[in-house]
Amino acid sequence: MAAAFLDGSVRATTRPGCPTGCLGVQGALATGDPGSDARDALTAWRNEHTSLLRDRFRQAVDEGDLPSDADPEQALPLLNDGASVILNSSVRADDGVAAFGTYAVSKAAIRSFARTWANELKGRGIRVNAISPGTIDTPGLDAVAAGDTPLAKSQFAAGVPLGRIGRPDEVAEVVAFLASGQSGFILGANLYVDGGENQI
Repeated sequence: MAAAFLDGSVRATTRPGCPTGCLGVQGALATGDPGSDARDALTAWRNEHTSLLRDRFRQAVDEGDLPSDADPEQALPLLNDGASVILNSSVRADDGVAAFGTYAVSKAAIRSFARTWANELKGRGIRVNAISPGTIDTPGLDAVAAGDTPLAKSQFAAGVPLGRIGRPDEVAEVVAFLASGQSGFILGANLYVDGGENQI
């Protein structure tokens, strides 16, 4: 499913006349008949990049950053009309921190899924939103710390405007809010739970 999603995404963002995503051949493609040179350039770009993107996407799936079958269709029978779906993205999708490349790609993809699925499922009153936690005190953070956990946590905290790393219960409260009727007019949004880390 991941490969099929990616193939479809590449086709969707590189079709003639698309307003964005056409890269160097955008001008030629936006004018109607792109001509054989532009079509050849597009085909070459798509062939080269589809394989690379599929490999990166598969790596993210294999490392557990994305579900192996990232497809809302499988969950639809389980969702009541009016349900709320909350996807877990991350501030790493936005900030370009070194050594987090594959993780950041997977979290950016999740953010994109939230927008697309929100649009696709709105007819059933199903609200899809995302959250983007910042640095949160979890076992995953301990793994990143690689040995000197107290020092690493203090360094992470120094980069947060509130002066500390977040707690899991603070993320849980935002998830509970998005799952509740209090967020009934929120759709396709991404709520940052980051102590200002990616905001200020």
